[in-house]
Amino acid sequence: MQKVKHLEYEHMNSCDVVKEDAIGEMKEERDHHENTEKNNLGSKGELKESYARDELANISDIQDFERNCQQNVDDLL
Repeated sequence: MQKVKHLEYEHMNSCDVVKEDAIGEMKEERDHHENTEKNNLGSKGELKESYARDELANISDIQDFERNCQQNVDDLL
């Protein structure tokens, strides 16, 4: 009977250790997730700005090309 009580005591201690380890791991994982999410949101904002700049540059290039084509047509006539 004494051995059973001792085994139960060791089991309870082991459970407590596992729970503490799990809580620590979950906190680390939560922190990692939050940092990753912040980085992704920052990257998303940068990509949106880059996309907007590229779009404006492309529009400008197309307008220049259209003006050049129209000038060539006018010169031919």
